[in-house]
Amino acid sequence: MGYDVYGNGERLSINIFWMSHFRSLMERLGMLDLEATTPDGWEPPEAWWGLPKEHPNYRRQCRLEDQSCLGPLIPLYKLSSNDFWLVSPAEITTALEALGRFPEAQVRFAMTWVVHGQEELFRTHATPTSLLTFQDLWGEWIAFLYATAPVGFRVG
Repeated sequence: MGYDVYGNGERLSINIFWMSHFRSLMERLGMLDLEATTPDGWEPPEAWWGLPKEHPNYRRQCRLEDQSCLGPLIPLYKLSSNDFWLVSPAEITTALEALGRFPEAQVRFAMTWVVHGQEELFRTHATPTSLLTFQDLWGEWIAFLYATAPVGFRVG
């Protein structure tokens, strides 16, 4: 179980364990909107999967025209479920700008905190917590964000 994020011809699969690390680090670096809530009238994807793309409910749930759930930063809820959320170019750009305010050494320090701080939470998890693995995966995640910044991406 995990997340498939895709946009601009790019695709990245992230398991739940590592996405929790990404969210924690992004939160520490000011890359996420922690206050945003899911839009009114939102339904889980099971309610609209399989509908023709012309169906109004499909279009509403996919947020094809509705910009109301797009914020200045990536809302935390969009990276907390694989419910086909649209992450907009503006949200990605603002998150990358927040990241850019931190020197690399400070980002690495925050990574260390996330990895060791979450060990207690995931002690029984099968995936080993490795700072080097996290650094590699974080690099892939940030490269994905830069690649999709012009058009946005979906979380599925």
